[in-house]
Amino acid sequence: MDWKLQTREAPCFTAAAGHTSEERFTADCVVPDTLPDVERLLTASGELCLWRLDLDKGSGELEGEIRCDVLYQAEDGPLQSFPVNVPVLLRFRDASLDPSMRPYLTLHLTELTPQLMNSRKVRIAARVRAELTAYATETLTLTESAEDAEICRQRTKVIFEPVTAVEEQVFSAVGTSALREECGHLLSAQSEVVVEEIQCVSQRLILQGRVRTRLLYQTTELISETVETPFSQLIDALTEQEITAAEAQVHLTSVHLNLLPEERAVEIAAVGRAVQK
Repeated sequence: MDWKLQTREAPCFTAAAGHTSEERFTADCVVPDTLPDVERLLTASGELCLWRLDLDKGSGELEGEIRCDVLYQAEDGPLQSFPVNVPVLLRFRDASLDPSMRPYLTLHLTELTPQLMNSRKVRIAARVRAELTAYATETLTLTESAEDAEICRQRTKVIFEPVTAVEEQVFSAVGTSALREECGHLLSAQSEVVVEEIQCVSQRLILQGRVRTRLLYQTTELISETVETPFSQLIDALTEQEITAAEAQVHLTSVHLNLLPEERAVEIAAVGRAVQK
């Protein structure tokens, strides 16, 4: 008996290549002339910012930097801090990579260690772990029904969710937050993304969350405070099918802080990348 099946073709993505690498980066920096000599290093905090990810035939390259703040105790007593940027350039080879693929990248800053070389020089050692999955387009053929219903006496409902979109979009979060105390000197600031809700609406993905920034500043005493800046991002998927489930990765690419001492507040402008899979 020849079955006459009703079929439908649907475009989707399939994982065609995967690569994981971990590399160490170092940078030497000099204490700014406006700051006193270093007596003792206290800590270094930072975040990883990705600027560029390129795929080529059989290879890939990502570029970014680690933005960190070095906190130290000066020889004359008070705590001081200064920013340091550590360049990151990571190249990898994989024969299955192709520039037509859609990348899905996860980055981890696994190490950030300051080392005092002398009273005016500090060395920053960092380790970055990159996990890349590259998706290739393909056409999925789905069987919807058969003309002769008698051939199907037992029916089992099977639900599967293929990857129908791998899209990246830039978002921004801007806000002003009041501080508990008047900030005399900002020592360090570290930001992270908190994703609160991922909602699928037709061919769109609504992403909502907050940029949480931990501040350490000095008045008459040290003050540690956390401020939050909400954001909402709408991602359009290049697919004709309705999105039923989605996974999102959010990375910060830059965070700018502007102190408003007269208003006893801080203005935060953050830019990030949202990737939907």
